[in-house]
Amino acid sequence: MVQFVSTLCVLALAVLGLLVTIGAVSTKEAGAMLGRGFGAVLLAVYALCLLKVVLMAALNLLKSAVLVLAIVVIVLAGVLTVAWCIAARRKRLSKSKHDGGSYE
Repeated sequence: MVQFVSTLCVLALAVLGLLVTIGAVSTKEAGAMLGRGFGAVLLAVYALCLLKVVLMAALNLLKSAVLVLAIVVIVLAGVLTVAWCIAARRKRLSKSKHDGGSYE
């Protein structure tokens, strides 16, 4: 990645040098363009560093929320399964009492 960025910077400087040489851009404009470009790169790197901290914090929070949600879902599924088994057993017992004691 570093090699790519350095190659890109060398290419930009070469193009800027050619533009100054042929007179398409004055040296004052070239200096202003370099300053703006350098400032933009600096701001982008700074923003990425800040964003990395915020994203990592958000990712950790999201990971904990997903973990809590998974635990809640597992516990709820267990409780509902037990409740369903109890209801099925009561229904089966009440049905057998009305049929004269037969379990089938």
